[in-house]
Amino acid sequence: MWPCLWTESKSITGFPMAAAELDRLAELAGEGRLTVRVADELPASRVGDAHRSLERRGVRGRFVLRFG
Repeated sequence: MWPCLWTESKSITGFPMAAAELDRLAELAGEGRLTVRVADELPASRVGDAHRSLERRGVRGRFVLRFG
C-alpha cells in the first residue's frame, strides 16, 4: 500500500475528493486494478515539451516528470 500523502480534501483535475477516496485510488493502483495511460516519461527539465504536446491536443495519456 502506498503511504498516505493527503491529510485533507484535495482535488484531481477539478474534482474535489476526500483523503479516503484518494487513498482508495492509490490502493487500487497498487493492486494493479487501476491503470493510468502514460504518454511519455520525461526529465523535469523538459516540462516545456510536455506542455507543448498537450497544447497540440494529440496526446493520449499523461506525462510523468522525473525529478532528481
